[in-house]
Amino acid sequence: MLFRSKKLVLKRIEDVFYPKTNFYRDEFRRKYGEVKFLKSITDIKSLKCGNKELRQHQLEEFEFCKEIINIMNQNHFQYALCGGSLIGAIRHGGYIPWDDDFDVVMMRNDYTNIIKYAKEHFIEIPPLENFNRFEQFKTMNNYMEKYPNQIIFLHAPHWLRFLKGTNLLDSKFFEIFVLDYFKDDYTMKEHKQYLEKIKLQKLKFNNYKDLLNFYKNEKINNPNIVEKSSKIYYGLDSLGSYIINHEKFMTHDMLFPLKKLKFEDVELTVPNDYDAYIKIQYNDYLSFPNKLVIAPCQKEKREMYNLIKNKS
Repeated sequence: MLFRSKKLVLKRIEDVFYPKTNFYRDEFRRKYGEVKFLKSITDIKSLKCGNKELRQHQLEEFEFCKEIINIMNQNHFQYALCGGSLIGAIRHGGYIPWDDDFDVVMMRNDYTNIIKYAKEHFIEIPPLENFNRFEQFKTMNNYMEKYPNQIIFLHAPHWLRFLKGTNLLDSKFFEIFVLDYFKDDYTMKEHKQYLEKIKLQKLKFNNYKDLLNFYKNEKINNPNIVEKSSKIYYGLDSLGSYIINHEKFMTHDMLFPLKKLKFEDVELTVPNDYDAYIKIQYNDYLSFPNKLVIAPCQKEKREMYNLIKNKS
């Protein structure tokens, strides 16, 4: 009797949900076909941000970014747009229409100098005691609430972040990633093998300070990291070393001398051969990405803020 009842329940579930499953599958196929067709006839370079809220965030964030860039220019700290910010400059003359963050790279000397400058002029969030992402956002939110609309910075193991706002919801970020020179006869194969060892070794650290010291000592003791050469790559303390699968190094001539490109209402510094530079990471950057995520940083900020307030 029980077996028969289970069969009846399963049959009922099938009768209710199977037609809906077919409907949504057919709807997905139709919408996917429409999107694919629109992509094929649309010039990606002509697209503008049509979301008022996202566009407002882009413009407000960029005002903060210009504030940091002016400081870098006044102190002769060289930078170059990278990642989505560089693609935005090349392809759209500003932000990518669906993007919501701003990234630059700096060579090691300038990176070290801007950290020193920040310690003297801005509010520092001390090295965090763990790698928990919720705790990271909670700490940033607490600092912005304590020091509203003042420039705050966090030196993390894989980036340097400047932030400003009254809380996560209206926060603006500016992130810097560091580059190093590597010996001319050093190969990418060797470097990838080295990075695999680093990934295993860094697992024994559980806080910002210890991991930063580990990277610092590795850099000092690694004979393949040099003061200057023809080869450039992300530093050990740079996120790019661990999320980007490059097949070759960047070159000094690819990056220098730096040049300017229009970004929104100003001209910003970009790599000398920016097309070759960006193609190392995004070979088909003039086409639509396979995975298009709208405003991922803003989404995470809202989720973290709500989580913080619900737990408080």
